[in-house]
Amino acid sequence: MRKNLTDTRVLRTPALGTLQYMSGYTPTHIGIPKNHADFERMSVVLFRELLEDPNVKRLGRSGQKQYGIDLLGYRKGNLKKLVGIQCKKKQPNAKLTTTEARKEIRKALKYRPLLSEYIIVTTAGDDTKLDQLATELTKQQADKRRRIKIQIWGWDTLEDLIDRYSGYPNPRFGS
Repeated sequence: MRKNLTDTRVLRTPALGTLQYMSGYTPTHIGIPKNHADFERMSVVLFRELLEDPNVKRLGRSGQKQYGIDLLGYRKGNLKKLVGIQCKKKQPNAKLTTTEARKEIRKALKYRPLLSEYIIVTTAGDDTKLDQLATELTKQQADKRRRIKIQIWGWDTLEDLIDRYSGYPNPRFGS
């Protein structure tokens, strides 16, 4: 059965592509986790869905060198598509700076085996400057013959992703 597209709303985002929602759809507001550990734990659940890898896990433990990576997984279980994720919990109204992002990306580029994707997720809002930085650094790596896709997702993108994956336990995020 085909859906009547006249009854849908279209949302286009760089991170998600094109999403279609039924008319009358209201995105869920997801509360920001209270601390970094909760943000990491909840991100594991989300990235298991996004990557289609039930084995996404936190990397190492506190005090160990983590190369700017909090979570590791494989895209669709493909061992050639290793994905590193950095979770940056920010205080309300604080932003993730390009300096902070560059520092984390520099560390992640040293991780072995090489990552095919690196995603920084943050509780700060989406930011065009950070999107541009990720695109520029991805291109710089490609110019060096390194295949890695770098992305930075703010809370707005994360809320959309949480909404998109209806099986995701939304109440676990936030207060």
